[in-house]
Amino acid sequence: MATRVIMPKAGMAMETGTIIRWFKNVGDAVTAGEPLLEIQTDKVEMEVEAEVSGYLIAILRNPGDEVAVTEDIGYIGAKDEKPPTGSSAPSTASASAQSSAGPMPAQAPSAQALPAQAVSAQAAAGKLMATPAARRRARELGVALEGATATGPEGEIRRRDVEAFAGSRRTTGVSPLARRIARQEGIDPTTLTGTGPGGRILRQDVTRAIAGLPQPGATRTPLTGARKIIAQRMMESHLTIPQFTLDTQADVTSLFAFRSRINAEAGLAITVNDFIMKATAAALVEAPHMLCSIDGQEIVHYHEVNLGMAVALETGLIVPVIRGVDKLTLSVLAAQSAGIVKRAREHTLTPDEMTGGTFTVSNLGMYGITSFTPLINPPEGAILGVNAARTEVYLDAGQPKERKLMTLSLSVDHRVIDGAQGALFLQKLVALLENPYRALI
Repeated sequence: MATRVIMPKAGMAMETGTIIRWFKNVGDAVTAGEPLLEIQTDKVEMEVEAEVSGYLIAILRNPGDEVAVTEDIGYIGAKDEKPPTGSSAPSTASASAQSSAGPMPAQAPSAQALPAQAVSAQAAAGKLMATPAARRRARELGVALEGATATGPEGEIRRRDVEAFAGSRRTTGVSPLARRIARQEGIDPTTLTGTGPGGRILRQDVTRAIAGLPQPGATRTPLTGARKIIAQRMMESHLTIPQFTLDTQADVTSLFAFRSRINAEAGLAITVNDFIMKATAAALVEAPHMLCSIDGQEIVHYHEVNLGMAVALETGLIVPVIRGVDKLTLSVLAAQSAGIVKRAREHTLTPDEMTGGTFTVSNLGMYGITSFTPLINPPEGAILGVNAARTEVYLDAGQPKERKLMTLSLSVDHRVIDGAQGALFLQKLVALLENPYRALI
């Protein structure tokens, strides 16, 4: 009997997941425990393992599809077994017909091969049927769903149908004003590069051509995956949290010297960020009022120092969490930090490593940034921005000396943390960074 492959629920808050790619093609042998596909949740990219051994007999959802948790996305069964009656399997091509780079979405059936209900995409009541992913894609491309040919098994419009329609409507993707001006000037608007939604030709595109100006070079890509999630969370942070930022400076001359000495003497590879994380944890223990957030009409006070550490990837920023940092030795913290960064870059973080943060540290110092305003990572109440250390010459008893100064930028949620409370935390943190041995006691 065939076994369902479902979109896993990787975390209590997860409602949907997006399929990134399948590692297996229909017909391939599958071993229990091996990676079957890769998905994008609201927090992390992760691999989904096969729960049973057998053969992949159906792929129901394709890369790019956003799927509700626990919904069927495929079937594993015996060799040559057919998927259960009623299941829709858009990807049924043999493995030999697919790219060596991985499974590709099946070709959409032609309109002639579809039942009348699929072509019309109308339910009995006359309501247009389309998947949520198709509706979102239509908004992104600026096209109307009514013009798309549906290929869904129940006559619904799928994401691929919207994209096919958008690609075929080049001649209709022209605003009425742009079309009229182009006709008056004898210009074929379909030869122009559109700057409107979905590549729509606008008036300014035609007037640029009339003036002999070069067409703007631009590439449009949909807001998807990690970047889409980052955009949503940062907009949520900006619109829902009344936050402000406090800046201060720390003399980190002793910190840099101390780090060099213990690395040389102990053969370690402690980074400046490791020291900052450790000092931040120690300061939070002394200033527990910073470990809080707001939930409706209640203030949540956290009793654990679980630090989120912002990591920049090619696909965007993610914030894995190191738990109980105040209880870790510096060497253990350094090892955990290096490990979590490595797993982040390899996209092998677990959902547990992406949740449970009570305070976040975002370090842009390695990029030479000397000041920035970090946005709070909901639902936390504060975030620390770490900037580059710069060398400054000053006079000490009339003699010129050098020191390293670092700006620290603390953003706080004003609903639960006041300016004086944030300033008190920064004072404690600066004292620990200027006397780094204290953070280790």
